[in-house]
Amino acid sequence: MKKMLVPAIVVGILLGFVFWKTQVQPQSNAENATMPHDEAGHQHESESNVKGQANEQLMEEIMAAHDEVMPQMSRVAELQQKMSAMAAVTKDKALKDKQLDLATMLEKADEAMFSWMEKFPEGAALAKLSEQEATTILQAEKAKVMRMKEQVLSAITQSENFMLNQKK
Repeated sequence: MKKMLVPAIVVGILLGFVFWKTQVQPQSNAENATMPHDEAGHQHESESNVKGQANEQLMEEIMAAHDEVMPQMSRVAELQQKMSAMAAVTKDKALKDKQLDLATMLEKADEAMFSWMEKFPEGAALAKLSEQEATTILQAEKAKVMRMKEQVLSAITQSENFMLNQKK
């Protein structure tokens, strides 16, 4: 059963990525050239799609949190695979349980990122709302993305610390 866990996780990650990529609307080259890119190389709809300067600021903060964490997702997958592989060969029950707990934490962090991205409202939908309605939604989205960011970074940190302590 444990031998199937790692391939199943990898397949799940790949399917999640494929699903996520198929949900992104293709753009023409002209739209692609004018859309802003962030440091991670992602394209974001212009923050001007939302009404009000405060909402533009909220959108920038949301995207900055996402862009800080997104490049870490490959590390999440790598650590998850290592934890699962370690657990598969570990004889000590307490140690094995800790490894499996960390693998699960990493899996949930990965799911949190892709779930958040999937549910994040499109700029066109936000543009149709009143300024106050958009503010309410963006404040909620900022809280969600900050929780997701903390979940991802915490899972990475805890897993890396565990692995460092195992080497000692």
